[in-house]
Amino acid sequence: MRNILVVAALAALMSLAMVSCKTNEKNYRAAYEVAKAAKDVAVDEATEQRIEAEKHGQNTAVNGDSVKIMNEHVVLVDADSLVSQMPPVGVAVGSFKQVFNARMFKKRLVAKDYKAYLLENKEKQFFVMIQGFATVAEAAEFIANKDKNIPFAIPLEPFIIVAIK
Repeated sequence: MRNILVVAALAALMSLAMVSCKTNEKNYRAAYEVAKAAKDVAVDEATEQRIEAEKHGQNTAVNGDSVKIMNEHVVLVDADSLVSQMPPVGVAVGSFKQVFNARMFKKRLVAKDYKAYLLENKEKQFFVMIQGFATVAEAAEFIANKDKNIPFAIPLEPFIIVAIK
């Protein structure tokens, strides 16, 4: 008889514990209000402009020329014998959302004897780099002479990507 009472008491305690852990409208409302308050935190205009400038790159004067420079967290995709390590600075000539298109463009550049390589950022955007450099000044010089260095049509105006580690 005592065992039955113990089992019944344990069952009652377990059912009480399970009922008290249920989510309800009050819990959802409280979580919603916290999330809404966090989203509504205002960002001052100067910070917002800086974020946008960093996202889209900004024109910077290098060696007397204005070049677009983007600082990006990127990784090397498809390392090969031509480029086994990611150079710190590169000249981007293509930007793609699909890796297949980026690989095809890279393949065309390699066929024309360029040391092309492919980078991917956190937003899953793929950049085709035509050349890697040690410094921004070298990359800017390459872009300044783009008519000589890139004697064919490219999908966008070349810009510099500085890899952030």
